[in-house]
Amino acid sequence: MASEIIFGQNLFITAIDTTGQPGDSIRIVYDSAGIPIDTIRKDSTQSKPLFDDLIDYNADDSVRFSIQEKKVYLYGNGFVKYLTTELRADYIELDMDKKLAMATGVPDSVGKLKGTPKFKDGGQEFESTELHYNFDTKKGYVTEIITQEGEGYIQGKTTKKMSDSVYCVKHGTNTTILTLG
Repeated sequence: MASEIIFGQNLFITAIDTTGQPGDSIRIVYDSAGIPIDTIRKDSTQSKPLFDDLIDYNADDSVRFSIQEKKVYLYGNGFVKYLTTELRADYIELDMDKKLAMATGVPDSVGKLKGTPKFKDGGQEFESTELHYNFDTKKGYVTEIITQEGEGYIQGKTTKKMSDSVYCVKHGTNTTILTLG
């Protein structure tokens, strides 16, 4: 059995299940063009997206997803771009739930690290051997940082990025000559 109900200028047609089963009725509402209208209310407890924008990523070797852990693993010249932040490294691990990135190089055949993290955010750029970065707070922890500031270079064993302009460097040097190792 179907009925037509007219409200204002829209035509609503409802269809009712007439199988006679108690509590087994379906009400389908159509708009004036005869297209069903979704009458299911949205869940107000629906969680908001994990990130505010799309994350662009790729890797030369492989990309692995762990749905259960909510993590993405990039192997071989991995690249991640989120808003103004870019990260490159031979190994990158993204924890989507905690909005964290961990990046490091991988040892070559003689044990020397290659593909170490290169981080860029706006006008800031640096290289390191290992990086931990929170996309939400924009804070991070870096080991063996090398960055250029004006005419000089800043190097440090361990560095914490507290804000865009505040870094805490332990065992650091500021020099005009770049020294590696």
